[in-house]
Amino acid sequence: MDKPTKTFGLADPMAVLLKLEFDLERLKAAQYTRDQQYAALDCSIWAFHMIDWVLNAISNDDHVRLTGYARNNGKAIDGFITTNEKRLPLLNVCKQIALTSKHRVLTRTRDDPDLLTSHSIEFDPPFDGPTWEGAARAVAYLRVESTGEQVEAYHFFEGVVAQWRGFLKSEKLFDWSYGYEPE
Repeated sequence: MDKPTKTFGLADPMAVLLKLEFDLERLKAAQYTRDQQYAALDCSIWAFHMIDWVLNAISNDDHVRLTGYARNNGKAIDGFITTNEKRLPLLNVCKQIALTSKHRVLTRTRDDPDLLTSHSIEFDPPFDGPTWEGAARAVAYLRVESTGEQVEAYHFFEGVVAQWRGFLKSEKLFDWSYGYEPE
């Protein structure tokens, strides 16, 4: 039997990737607002905390290479985000959502007031009064206020998962024994 942990058996970055993919599938399948809100928050939280799992799975030299700092430095997380911005460009958004969901208001890290999350209901065909017949679905999305650009949360997190998958592969942290088919 495996040694007990406080992670319900999750043991490495690959297990966290599978958890993130599971949450993404929950988000895609969600039919109700709360289901989408909770799944989207879980995607943000686990995408952000993947950093901790990666940093605990790598050598001291790789830690410095990926963060710019030695272990046990309070700047390692931000260093990781900055150092890997080209490979994981969506990670800073996940950080803001994850930390806001934990603390309600960001005070110790830069908050981008232009980035917002929200939810709505979409009607198909468009709602036109009491005789309307059609379908309605809950939609969670991320929006950039200054441009009006908006993306459905599940599309955003598909990108996040793809970026993390590529990162884990390039860092040799991707474990094919988890049941993935080689590409």
